[in-house]
Amino acid sequence: MYKIIWEYTAAKKTVKKFELEYGPNGTWSKLFKKSPSYKKTELLKCLDKSRHYYVIDVWKSKKDYEKFKLKYQNEYCQYDLAFMELKEKERIVGEFKDVCVKDI
Repeated sequence: MYKIIWEYTAAKKTVKKFELEYGPNGTWSKLFKKSPSYKKTELLKCLDKSRHYYVIDVWKSKKDYEKFKLKYQNEYCQYDLAFMELKEKERIVGEFKDVCVKDI
């Protein structure tokens, strides 16, 4: 599996809306579900910082994610612009894959 981890600080007055839009059943997830290679989105809220979140998007492969972004780039950009007011900070933490350790 291919995973992208994002870090966000939600804007002060938009926390609930941020959680709705970026959560597992939010607008982003609904867009991603147009691809059979999309698996899920996880929304994690930091216990120490009330507006600090991590979003983990899970895809079958990086190649599948890149194909999706090309095909749906217009919608992706529209949502990104529409939701700018929901966040104070956004950064990609990194791209990851599952590690499978075989028995010795």
